[in-house]
Amino acid sequence: MTSVPAHLWHGDITQIRVRVQERDPQIQSDLTWRHVAPEVAVVKTVFDDNLGGQPQNQPDLEMWAGLVTFAKAPETGRFRLLIEEHDEEKLAKIRMILQM
Repeated sequence: MTSVPAHLWHGDITQIRVRVQERDPQIQSDLTWRHVAPEVAVVKTVFDDNLGGQPQNQPDLEMWAGLVTFAKAPETGRFRLLIEEHDEEKLAKIRMILQM
């Protein structure tokens, strides 16, 4: 079995993606969410980076900040934010090692 070097688990670029989702009113379930169109709500990223260069010097700590703007005042319980963390560079390196 091939092991993955420890340095590949840390320090790579992580990207956060935030999207607004709307509950599907025709299906009663906690799993029925769909992405909204830009005409309904827009997410604008203000900051998406790790804190390695900051005074805290925590390269493994990722921070995202942004603004969500709705076209109309949102109804309670109708919308949610889907927050995803992606690290494609790290996954590509790990896949390469595991294929050896």
